[in-house]
Amino acid sequence: GQLAGAIGGDAVKGRAAVEALPKPFRQGVLEHRFIDRVSGSLSITKAIVGHVSPARRRWGGIIADLTMDYLIAYDVEKITGRSVADYCTNVEMTLQDSLELTPEALAGKLEPILKYGLLGACATVEGLEEVLTRLSRRSKRAGDVRLQEELPALLAIEQELREMALDDFAELVYQVAEFREVNDLPAD
Repeated sequence: GQLAGAIGGDAVKGRAAVEALPKPFRQGVLEHRFIDRVSGSLSITKAIVGHVSPARRRWGGIIADLTMDYLIAYDVEKITGRSVADYCTNVEMTLQDSLELTPEALAGKLEPILKYGLLGACATVEGLEEVLTRLSRRSKRAGDVRLQEELPALLAIEQELREMALDDFAELVYQVAEFREVNDLPAD
């Protein structure tokens, strides 16, 4: 439940909807929101958003989130001792096993993630480009947003972003661990 809430947390809108969730799902959503708040203040997020063109700046947070997924995937094996594919398969199996118990608001977000294998999609440049392209196609805004066109500018500073990631991700992990302890959540 907590994992489903942590991954699908964007799908639950409003305080009342969060409070209505069973406890493990609610805890996951609250953790997701905490991570979003902390991530938004990291230097890496600011650097990524700063490199997004003004025409696509409103998408900067999403582009930053997906780019950080790409950067994190690079180190998943070092962090977890498993390949990105193995790690994602394990998470997907856990989500699939709990899907029938998952509240509808979260299940609707998780089903496409599972159906299209999106957890590990950003592990490569090609995958990141594909996810940005799909998001562009799904945009309800008029015109073609072409988020994938931001990728070359970000790849040009990839090494700089990786260096920032070392400090920023360590800070994020520390703050999430503290959040879990204060809120009496399981460590993982």
